[in-house]
Amino acid sequence: MRKTLILTVMLLLALNLTSCIRQSDYDKLKEERDQYMRERDECRQQSESMKNEINELREQNRLLARRDSISSAELKKLQESFRDLIRAKKVELILIRGRVVVKLAEDILFDPGKTELKKEGRDVLERTAKILVETDRDWQVAGHTDNKPIRTAKFPSNWDLSSSRALVVCKYLIEHGMSPLRLSASGFSEYYPIARNDDLEGRAKNRRIEIMLLPNLEGLYGDMIPRVVPPPYEPDSGKVVVRDTNKKDKNKKDKNKDKNKDKNDDDDDFGNN
Repeated sequence: MRKTLILTVMLLLALNLTSCIRQSDYDKLKEERDQYMRERDECRQQSESMKNEINELREQNRLLARRDSISSAELKKLQESFRDLIRAKKVELILIRGRVVVKLAEDILFDPGKTELKKEGRDVLERTAKILVETDRDWQVAGHTDNKPIRTAKFPSNWDLSSSRALVVCKYLIEHGMSPLRLSASGFSEYYPIARNDDLEGRAKNRRIEIMLLPNLEGLYGDMIPRVVPPPYEPDSGKVVVRDTNKKDKNKKDKNKDKNKDKNDDDDDFGNN
């Protein structure tokens, strides 16, 4: 009887211990499951947020592409307008860094290290101006050099040379019909090559003037950044308004003189009465 009681107690203890271990394992598994569920929900939220950002970026890219590029009809018209110059190898119509570019070789525009336009270059630019003025788009004249350094009193570096050449071309295009509101000039020195600089042919390709079509970013970023609307351009009339301080002092003296005269008249009237 006593032996049976002991066995029964031992069995109950064993069952109770087993039950405790299983509950502990269950609690651990439940905690792991809850953690997994939380992480899954966070991943879903992050995924949804990333999808929204991707969609927004796609829309921005779509708008940017539409503003940055020209329509097929516009491009076809440009190609047709430049056809003779392209065939004569005076001009190339190419795509660089996602932008439509009218590329002019340096040798038809300038002598080495110079910024005076050659006659051949002037003729090409006059014809180019007549074509681009019809596009009603914004263009940037960009000067480029090879990697051979220049160190002269006039041009201490390739930055100076490329910028000066771009400015010369920009002014010439304006003189021949292009709106200054549609043009800008910039110099890129040697840092945007389109060929290797390790041979004469490559360096010749890098010495160039590009007239790049600029993107229109109007409305692309919505209210993300402040929008500034410039006033209409008004040319300087040439008249300079200068405040004449002497005249102002004279007017002040005249006023004081009139005031004193009125006072004297009042005194005279008072005396007469």
